[in-house]
Order: sequence, then C-alpha cells, then structure tokens
Amino acid sequence: MTNLMCVLGTRPEFIRFYPILKEIKRQPNARLQLVHTGQHYSNNMDGIFFSELKLPTPEMNLNIGNSKPTEQISKIIAKMSSVIDKLKPNSICVWGDTNSSLAAAIVAIKKNIPLIHIESGCRSFDMRMADEINRILIDHCSSLLISFSQSSTNNLLSENVTGKILNAGNPLYDVFIEKSKMYPLTDITTKLNLTKNNFTLFTCHRAENVDNEKILNNIISGIGSANIGEIVFPIHPRTKDNLIKFGLFSKLKNSKHIIIIDPVGYEEMLDLIIGSRFIITDSGGLQLEANFARKPCLTIRKSTEWVETVRAGVNILSNPEINSISKDLNKITINEEEIKKKFKKKNCKNIFGNGRSSASIVKSIIEFSQNHAL
Repeated sequence: MTNLMCVLGTRPEFIRFYPILKEIKRQPNARLQLVHTGQHYSNNMDGIFFSELKLPTPEMNLNIGNSKPTEQISKIIAKMSSVIDKLKPNSICVWGDTNSSLAAAIVAIKKNIPLIHIESGCRSFDMRMADEINRILIDHCSSLLISFSQSSTNNLLSENVTGKILNAGNPLYDVFIEKSKMYPLTDITTKLNLTKNNFTLFTCHRAENVDNEKILNNIISGIGSANIGEIVFPIHPRTKDNLIKFGLFSKLKNSKHIIIIDPVGYEEMLDLIIGSRFIITDSGGLQLEANFARKPCLTIRKSTEWVETVRAGVNILSNPEINSISKDLNKITINEEEIKKKFKKKNCKNIFGNGRSSASIVKSIIEFSQNHAL
C-alpha cells in the first residue's frame, strides 16, 4: 500500500485538489493521508468546501490560523515534522504556490521524502510577487513536477530542474466540465436577480492590490466608473477589512451597480462564472476558470502566471498602479465579440488539457511513489 500525503491549507487548494483526492480514494493500492494546515480556517473560506465538495476529513489539522507569512511557514514547518514521523508517507504532494505548499516542500526535502508538485512551471517573471518566489522554490525541491501546459513545461526545462517533468493538463478543467453540465448548480443568480450574460463577476484579494491604499483606490475607482452594468463582488475578508481601513468601503457600498456579497462556495462561484458576461479579477484560479467558461477576462495585475491566456488574446492585463482599469474595460466591451471568437482558435482550445487529466496524474503519482519508496 502506497501512502500519499496531500498537504493543503487555502480555499483555492480545497477546490483544485478535489479531483485528485477523489481519484486517489478510488485506487485500491493507495492510501490518502490528507493534512490541512489551517491557513484558511473560517467556514466560508474553508468548511463550506469540505462539505460541498465532499472532501475527505483530514487526518491532521495543524490549525496554524491567521498570521504573517513568515510565521505561517515557520509554524507549518515546526508541526509537519512530527506529522510525517507519525504517518510515514511514501511521498508528499502539494499544489501551486501557497505558504502551506512551500512549508511542506521544505520539510519534505529535509526529511528526504519525494515531493510531488502539481501546477509546476507557472511563471509570471515578477519576483516582487511572493507567489512567484514560492513556486520557484517548490519546483526546485520537487522530484516529480506536474505541469498543466507546454509553456509551463518549457519554463521548467529552461531552469534545469532536477525532477521528472510531466505535462498532464489541468484537473480543474475536469471538474469544470463535470459541474458545468449541471448548470445552474445553485439558486444564487435567482437570489441576486441576475440575468445570464448580463452581469460582470469581480474579485480582488491579492496583497499587492488590497494592502496598498493608492492601488486599492485605483481599482475601486476604475470599477465604480465602468459603464458595464451590474457587477457582482464576492468580497474577500482581507479586502473588506482594508476597504474599511482606508475609508473606501462606503464608496463601494453606495454604488448602485455593484452588488457586494459574502464569499461563496465553489458551486455558487461556478454559477456566477458561467452566468457572467465577463470577469474582472486578480485571482490566478479565476483566470483559468474564465478560460474554461470561454469568458473574456480582465486581470488587474501587471503580470500573470497564465501567460497562455494573454497570448491567446482572451485575457487582458490591466496595471492597477496606473489606474487603467476603466480604459481597459472599454477595450473589452468594444472588442467583446472578437475576443469570444478567439476562444475557438487553435492556440486557445485545449490549452489546459482535454478534461481527463485527474486519472492520468494520479496514476503517475502512484507509480512514482512506488518506484521511489524509501
């Protein structure tokens, strides 16, 4: 029996790991060891996804809670060592670029346990981003690197990583295809009185955007002045706290065309994505899901790790430092039909696989773990 330890701790990881965990549970020769760091811990950032996606109960919860990034990483490192000694995994699997993933990667390499990194090779080439530093460090600690696109694979090859590289496609696309067939999954659009293809979905949570008063004001001003109809804004707790702190929340709340709601579950978010006209976000995951749903996306960042979507012309970067959001939104509305046609072109179709990635990834993970058992 192969012991596969999967470490997660944030809202995006709960969603993204779902198809992999589901597939591992189906394997007779593998035992899933799920460890939750507790990096996200409130119900609407954590618990709702365990119940909604029917995620297995973690064998361990490190309960690190809310703290500064360095404190989060050090707490996870301190607690993970004893967890590994107790569970004795054959390999440790992490996803993406979170503090939880980096901390687990450091412990794995110090414990001489093979590390598997899902979503390897993403690069924004912006070293000011903590995520970029995290993902590079994790990739160079990994023994098996699972990338989602040829562009990501090329990044890994150019950096001469020492681990084995597998370009497998994105398992999140598998989930999207499965779930979108059941649209609508919830009654959220009915409750909000929204008409399909007649509203915009907006999210904003990244530290470089919401912790800076000037940049956050630029974003809110740009969104507020946009003439694009109703905008649905599931507000992240960190964003709300800073909007209040900087005296910007009332400006947003008093806007007649911005609908502020609490963070939503995965299925509610899918309904908002599929039902939207287009998407405005600083989220890496939502950029992907916009691509899956064939929705034009305005990314309020100077750079993105999903460069394929920008090259395909369906994802527009908007620099929040120079307050170009309103202008860039106008570009999308003027060219909306042309952008939608680009989704059908060869360089945009199936960028992230064919919707059957989960099974092949888990098969590779099990084989790798068996062959590299200590």
